[in-house]
Amino acid sequence: MWGINRSSTHVLPGCPDYLQLIRGRAEDTNVPFAPPYMPAALLSLIQQHDPAQTDYTSSSTNANPFIGKKILVLSGADDPIVPWRCSKVFVDGLNVDTSRGGVKKAIAYPGVGHDCTPDMIKEMATFIWRHVLA
Repeated sequence: MWGINRSSTHVLPGCPDYLQLIRGRAEDTNVPFAPPYMPAALLSLIQQHDPAQTDYTSSSTNANPFIGKKILVLSGADDPIVPWRCSKVFVDGLNVDTSRGGVKKAIAYPGVGHDCTPDMIKEMATFIWRHVLA
């Protein structure tokens, strides 16, 4: 996921719900999601900085850091490394409040894996041109 806004640039590469991603990987590989494989300090750090741990559905600017932001999400729908299902709940619930200048656009490209395609680059350039530079 990549998020960009004009007042201050925010780039969020990867999965906005990192805990869901690594919990799923642990389950898929039969690795316990507990120490020593998942140290408490690492879990605490992720909980402090993971976008999905914020109040991203709130309409309050005090609680939701994404209000008024311009967010573009591009993902391969068939990505085996960062599956779209790990981002979908966050992206669907993400409130950017369009009345306060927020923009949210999400595209999961069918048949695309863990790749950045020419179509994605074109979409990103168009989004930046329309919503950041305009």
